Amino acid sequence: MSGRRVAEAAAARGVAVSAGADFDPEGEDRGALRLSVSRVERESIERGVALLAEAVRETRARASVLESAPVV
Repeated sequence: MSGRRVAEAAAARGVAVSAGADFDPEGEDRGALRLSVSRVERESIERGVALLAEAVRETRARASVLESAPVV
């Protein structure tokens, strides 16, 4: 699954994460994310993690649809 696509889906939900490819020496998308948390209330962290989980599920579902689509 693409870390960049998950980061984009998370951003659409108001959650800022960085795609791991931004920190990879070769810039390769290895499906990783970088998440930083500072001076945030626990409730905000829990909400952000829930939204990030939604973004992961959405990205995974879209990847499954694309992989199963017939090539014509």
